[in-house]
Amino acid sequence: MTVIATEKEPATKLTVAQAKKKIETLEEKVQKLKDGAWCHLCDTHKDKDKFYVSTDPMSKSGVTPICRECARKIALKIGKDKIEHPPDKTSVQLALRYLNKPFLEKVWDSSVQEAENLASGKVKSNVWTAYIRQISMVNYVGMTYFDSDFFTQTITSDIQPSDKNIDAKIDKHKGQDTYDDYLKSLKFSIELGKNDTLIDLISSGKIMILSSTNAKKYINEIEKHVYKGIVTNSIPDELLFWLIELYQGIRDYKKALIILNNLKGKKNNDNTIDKISAYDAILTYQNGHHESAIKKCKQELAFTNSKECKLIYLMIQITSYYSMGEKEKAKQMYMNIIKNKKEYLHLFEYGFVLRNSELFNSYYDIINDLEESIAHFSKYGADRQIYSSKNTLAVHYALVGNNQKGIDILKEILKNKDQFLGMEDTLYNNLAVIKMLAGENDGVLDYLSFAKKYADDDYAQLAINNNILAYNNINNKKDYTLINEIESIIKNRTFKSIRIIQFCYINIMLFYKDTNKNAYEEYYSKLKQLGKLEDYMYKWTEGKKVSKKNKDYYRSKLCCPINFLSEWSIEIDNNHMKFKN
Repeated sequence: MTVIATEKEPATKLTVAQAKKKIETLEEKVQKLKDGAWCHLCDTHKDKDKFYVSTDPMSKSGVTPICRECARKIALKIGKDKIEHPPDKTSVQLALRYLNKPFLEKVWDSSVQEAENLASGKVKSNVWTAYIRQISMVNYVGMTYFDSDFFTQTITSDIQPSDKNIDAKIDKHKGQDTYDDYLKSLKFSIELGKNDTLIDLISSGKIMILSSTNAKKYINEIEKHVYKGIVTNSIPDELLFWLIELYQGIRDYKKALIILNNLKGKKNNDNTIDKISAYDAILTYQNGHHESAIKKCKQELAFTNSKECKLIYLMIQITSYYSMGEKEKAKQMYMNIIKNKKEYLHLFEYGFVLRNSELFNSYYDIINDLEESIAHFSKYGADRQIYSSKNTLAVHYALVGNNQKGIDILKEILKNKDQFLGMEDTLYNNLAVIKMLAGENDGVLDYLSFAKKYADDDYAQLAINNNILAYNNINNKKDYTLINEIESIIKNRTFKSIRIIQFCYINIMLFYKDTNKNAYEEYYSKLKQLGKLEDYMYKWTEGKKVSKKNKDYYRSKLCCPINFLSEWSIEIDNNHMKFKN
């Protein structure tokens, strides 16, 4: 059969008026898209008034991820039969999760009461319509689903003014659970020059400040009030030490170091000088300047008469050498402290020595040392340090195959997490990872998302992202933006650890294994450039079996690598570190 080619018909030319009309139509369509939003559930583009206003400060669209109608269907449990059912806590919480709005018990109780009152007056309402109306009020702006009561709790400050002259002004703020009220009390004590009261307020308000998702903003405001109109030399040293600890609590080590430098410029007595020198060494290490930290410690060891400071300087050198890859040198120094432990057993800081056992000992020996550190910190009533050691203990129980013990310990910490402030990323990350090792999926992604929200430093961000990628690999989920985020952190990293990057590349290889051969080989090449893998890692890259004698046998049982987070650096604890000669 012969096919006869024909000339292509010329395109119809538009008149100026027609072209203008077409442009206007397209502009209208574009504007309509801009003025609306897509619902993630029904996959429909709707006007923005069909959505709730988002309270998430990170949201650029300004509206919730799902529309009002989809949220109503979830809350009222509307199925294929299209029948509405009375909303309950579970259905409301699920709707709020999709809306990324918080579930607060006090709002729930108020909504139940409102719905009952309206029902008796024959007004069509239910607890869902009452709740969503109340939670959309301006006082909940900035809160997300992860600010729900079952993730975090509002902790009020226990204000105990020490001067009768300002009791009347501060009393009217007692019993109120907002940060604004606390800040007013703080301002009163500053205006009246009551520095002792100011220190009491910052000390008692520490829990409330650090437990907030806006901790950094609040601490910045406190700092402004402290410095406002006050000559540096008139600010009590103790007040500046508390500010340093607050910044350290949110891992803003750079800002903590700046405040410390203000202290250096003041006239100080010998005890304060010792404390400043110790803080300087700790913060230099925490800012990643390991060589400088070692140099400072060696200089100070030659002059200090404080056993507390001496032990701190030794431990900072050990962790610095370890971080720099000089593990054998670090181990020799550590074993020397253990050999002469009688000199330090009576010191609060010896608890850090026991906790840092995880850098050098076997997993089983570490468990004994961590339990001893918990007993040691308990003698001082150092709750935060107790829970920090318990977190690391939970990790090592999982590493020896006792996942349930690890989960139980972390759940216990969750009940008392006001003592674990500033380490929420660590706690929730580890709980998620141990649940993954135990073969559990329930709540894992929520825990990792919450951990990611609190992670400030790039190492923690990378570890959590790697764990989310591992979760996705296990559950056959694809998220290409996560790969880009991981690559960006690795490219701009401030840490020196290689193993975490190896874990990331292995997970990315597994991500591409069955879908993109070129990408798989690219990351395999990147992995080889990082150097030799530890033996157990070849299980993920080559499919090799791991011996039960290998210390990481239980970690390797998962089909992809995951990262724990732990705190083995020395933390500043104003309640217990005295630094006396």
